[in-house]
Amino acid sequence: MGSTMSSWFSTPMSGETLFISQHESLGGLTIAFHRKQNNTGWVMVSAPTTYAFDQYRPPVLFIDDAYSFDLMISKAGSDLDQELDPDSPATYSGDDEMVIGLVWHGIPAQGMGIVGKLLDGSQLSIQTYTKRFEVFRHQVALDDPDLLRQVLRL
Repeated sequence: MGSTMSSWFSTPMSGETLFISQHESLGGLTIAFHRKQNNTGWVMVSAPTTYAFDQYRPPVLFIDDAYSFDLMISKAGSDLDQELDPDSPATYSGDDEMVIGLVWHGIPAQGMGIVGKLLDGSQLSIQTYTKRFEVFRHQVALDDPDLLRQVLRL
């Protein structure tokens, strides 16, 4: 459990710029942060080809080895919103290969939440769970806060 990831880079995708890190030695785990046009902040974790995500246990994010965000919160909130109002926008989507979740409301005046922690932190760890009951912790240095600010339009 534990691996080091490559540096961050930015790339346009579907009209949005992503803040991305990829890890080749586990078959291509990809982590991306982006801000949608409605200003909300999202994280996307794409599974390596070597395993499938456990749909009942989404990834957990740690910044500087401190618990920061559990994508189960996005999943539970999205499930509740959909139950109460089937027309409400989803805040979580996940399958065997990819998990996408809302991690920030997008209003700096109301607090930066996990985005502030990312900007101030030095290391991001993402703990992933597989269908084979394996746990992996992937680590990457947060060495380019200016790029993250640019991508998140801060």
